[in-house]
Amino acid sequence: METPLNDFVSTYVMTNPVRFHMPGHKGHDLFHGRLYGFEADITKFDITEVKGTENLIELSEANASEIFGCPTYYSTEGSSLCIRAMMSLLLKKTGIRTVVAARNCHNSFITACALLDLDVVWIPDDDGLLSTTVDLSVLDRILTETKACCVYITSPDYLGSVSDIAAISDVCRKHGTYLAVDNAHGAYLKFFNSHPMQLGADICCDSAHKTLPVLTGGAYLHVSEDLNEMDVRREMSLFASTSPSWLILASLDRCNGYMADPKFALSLRKLSSKVQSISNNISIKTHGNEYLKLTLCPNSLGYTGDMFADVLRTYNIEPEFSDENFVTLMFSVNTKDEDFDMLMKALDSVEPMDPLDIPVISVPAPEKVVSIRQAVMGRTEVVDIDKAEGRVAGFAKTSCPPAVPIVIAGERIKAEHIKALQAYGFETIEVCCDFE
Repeated sequence: METPLNDFVSTYVMTNPVRFHMPGHKGHDLFHGRLYGFEADITKFDITEVKGTENLIELSEANASEIFGCPTYYSTEGSSLCIRAMMSLLLKKTGIRTVVAARNCHNSFITACALLDLDVVWIPDDDGLLSTTVDLSVLDRILTETKACCVYITSPDYLGSVSDIAAISDVCRKHGTYLAVDNAHGAYLKFFNSHPMQLGADICCDSAHKTLPVLTGGAYLHVSEDLNEMDVRREMSLFASTSPSWLILASLDRCNGYMADPKFALSLRKLSSKVQSISNNISIKTHGNEYLKLTLCPNSLGYTGDMFADVLRTYNIEPEFSDENFVTLMFSVNTKDEDFDMLMKALDSVEPMDPLDIPVISVPAPEKVVSIRQAVMGRTEVVDIDKAEGRVAGFAKTSCPPAVPIVIAGERIKAEHIKALQAYGFETIEVCCDFE
């Protein structure tokens, strides 16, 4: 497959023009030949919209659309931009300001609700803060009672649990409701025939950079043919910078070349088999069912997740995430054999202790006081976390990772929220001044 955007940037650099255009570094080395102590020569590839680039993004997006089998658009601002555009498109398409959503959403969904003044009906769940199971009968009841612009699901979730998108889609179609999926962690699922757009989702975002060989910030917005009749780029422009990173765009374009090669899918399947083999051959319990994510449950061996992560770091292994209960490891086609060997060496070195009984962090049933928009846009103050019980949450802090809000803006803060916030190390919280 051709990579027109990447090829243009490479050719442009080779011609070494005198740059009387942005960016201000003019292609000269900002890092004196070394970036963070390593050899680097990337600045000259960081260009802007110059003559010859007029339709390159669209050409490259057409290639991505061919790969994913649906209209696909680029974001250089991650899935956060895509999520806001998703909600804007669905609001405009339906004229309905209510969303039915699972609670383990990324904070960018909350900011989208604040910006667009959307109301949320939360799907009840007892699984915990980071991982949610959608009860289809409950969803069916909610959609019977609620007119919504869409159902919004996060899958895969941060701990590697994949929802039954096909079944959820069936329920949505029964009620004539769109299905939107935050698939930030699952761009690669296309090559396992289990991408949300293959399973019935109407609109979906992928953070390409999370699991594909793409620079941080590279993401996709996928839409159905129905929604593609709208001006998708217009809705994205409401939230996007007018100065996209051409380094990120070039990496998205170059990734098309990788994905179009049949060897890429084969490499992913071999990788998945290695991850599954680890899961099957270690004594520690695991969580989730995602192909390229391994979430360990160290409490079963007498360790908190944070303690276990520190053990891994003694082997120079840095996990994606840890908390009291879990350690999450993410894999990609760039994970080398020696990386697997080091991981197994680290896991084999762990001395079991008496199991710990630490409840999984969860949140209480929400008590909405005001809308998300009212809370976020209103006057707020920051108070010590131990003085926040009973107050109304303002723009709630989230740790990133996982960027899942513990208490939603506009909700009453309860003792359970405070306990969970403290478990993640928060000492203060923003609360509303005008609402009690």
